[in-house]
Formats: sequence, C-alpha cells, structure tokens
Amino acid sequence: MDVLVVGAGDVGRWFADLADAPVTFTDVDEDRAEAAAAALDRRARAVPLDTEESFGLVVVAVPMAVAVETLER
Repeated sequence: MDVLVVGAGDVGRWFADLADAPVTFTDVDEDRAEAAAAALDRRARAVPLDTEESFGLVVVAVPMAVAVETLER
C-alpha cells in the first residue's frame, strides 16, 4: 500500500518514518516535501499538491488551523 503524507513538517516526517510502506510527500512548500523525501533512509518521493495519483492511505499532517481547508481540497 502506498502512503501519501500531506504535510512534510515534523509530524508528517514522524509518521513517514514509522510507515512500513512506500511513502510520498506533498506540501504547499514543494522544497520541504522534497527535503522530507530525501531525509528518509528508504526510498521516498515528493509530488505536487495537485497530483492525480492514487494512494492506499492518505495521512493529513497539517496544522489544525488549515486542516478543514486541506481536507476539502
């Protein structure tokens, strides 16, 4: 199962580190998503927010102030 982590900050990186599956990051800051993917010991990648790819699990790891807006998008 492929995992998409929305939000490449501390919580998103923490979850990705625990995941036992391929991980893909996305973030409003594309450089942050790329850096999070590069920081994992195993293979990970980053995609733009508007990706049309499908994932088995989506983790929303964003600040509560933008959580509703993020889920609506």
